[in-house]
Amino acid sequence: MEFFRIICALSAGVLNTLGITLAAMAVGLAGGTALVLAHPLAGPRGRRALRGGTYVVQSVPALVLIFLAMFGLPRIGVFLPPFLTVVACLGLVAAAYVGEVLRGALGSIDAAQREAALALGMSPRRTFWSVLLPQAWRLAVPGLINEFSSVLKASPFAYVAGVPEILKEAQALVAVTSRGLPVYAAAALLFLALYLGCNALFHALYRRFHIPGFEET
Repeated sequence: MEFFRIICALSAGVLNTLGITLAAMAVGLAGGTALVLAHPLAGPRGRRALRGGTYVVQSVPALVLIFLAMFGLPRIGVFLPPFLTVVACLGLVAAAYVGEVLRGALGSIDAAQREAALALGMSPRRTFWSVLLPQAWRLAVPGLINEFSSVLKASPFAYVAGVPEILKEAQALVAVTSRGLPVYAAAALLFLALYLGCNALFHALYRRFHIPGFEET
């Protein structure tokens, strides 16, 4: 009964955790798609800059990015609410990885499909938007599921910005009750429930939209 009360006390942070994860993933999907679109349009220097920026973002821990945003943005006159600061930082990291996932998916599409579309009179732009990109999104679903899991597991970093997600609520409860083990065990259980629920949903979507011949192994 006591453990159930702890779960109920921490459940207030579940919506914030889920909101951070979904919003950051949306930013990541938009940013990753923009990277994929920009890569063929950029010149050699532009592509090197994109690769360098992606490498830097992937190399710096998300927690460090959050601290940089919290202390750096106000110095240049940019003031964001803590929630948006965390979403922007986690979304930036997600965009770097989503871009790589989508590029890999595009690279796995047989070049003959592009050649066939061009031979049928489709323009290169229409070929990309109507033939290649829709397939890339479907092929990228397993990688996007993994990235969603990474964003979910990074969402507790929001506690450093004061966002009352699951970990922040757990810390506050431990400070009041001095019951660290059951509180953090309950927090772990909530994260597990979120992960399993989202994972089941996304795998159902994958089974619905996967391309025959490219089944997940």
